Amino acid sequence: MKTQIEPPTAEQYITYAVDAIRTEQNALELLIEQLDERFVQACELVRNCKGRVVVTGMGKSGHIGRKIAATFASTGSPAFFMHPGEAGHGDLGMLVPGDVLLARWELAGRQALGIFSLKGGASVLPVDLPDGAYESLLDGRNIPVESGLVATDGQPIILITDKR
Repeated sequence: MKTQIEPPTAEQYITYAVDAIRTEQNALELLIEQLDERFVQACELVRNCKGRVVVTGMGKSGHIGRKIAATFASTGSPAFFMHPGEAGHGDLGMLVPGDVLLARWELAGRQALGIFSLKGGASVLPVDLPDGAYESLLDGRNIPVESGLVATDGQPIILITDKR
């Protein structure tokens, strides 16, 4: 015998909506507290981009990445989305010096941040991470982040950003 579930009342619909909006409001309040020089650096990096803003991600991050790339393109910043699976099969060749690559995603339930320099050599890049050592997904070594900066030898770095 099936149990009949009563549909929500009009008052319950409104309560659910208010609860959802308050949850989002609280999340935005927390986000406001995190705005600092790293945010400014990221804005300046994109604003001063001499090439294109290239966004990548897989799964939900990919869906969001497509929207980000489309928004940049529609507001006058040359941008496109690059699927990370295709990037490993030759699409990385579409990147040229002067491009900015935005890459943030979740891997096996863990948050990760991709850091890429197209300068072809050692450089120091700003990242939106607290100071500390982060595990490299590519080789397992610990990569230090100090004062919101990470050093790269020109090779891609993918950091696991959630501390377990």
